[in-house]
Amino acid sequence: MDRSKTKHFHLSNDPVAAYEILYVGRKASIAALAVLIYEKFIILEEEIDLVWCKRRSWVTILYFVNSWLAPLWLASELGQ
Repeated sequence: MDRSKTKHFHLSNDPVAAYEILYVGRKASIAALAVLIYEKFIILEEEIDLVWCKRRSWVTILYFVNSWLAPLWLASELGQ
């Protein structure tokens, strides 16, 4: 591929393009958070039966951390 004919993209030279990239990233984060919240509502009943009513162990703690970390992180990022 001849790189002399390709246009190099530099964010520092084009603030409008940089803003558009950040805007798209923010919308993607909102969509990801919506999907995660929707998924939590779908599986909540099974999660209560299979995880919350069980004895606490390292597996249940790992499940809670794994299942709640991503939505909480995305929500905190969107709040800034």
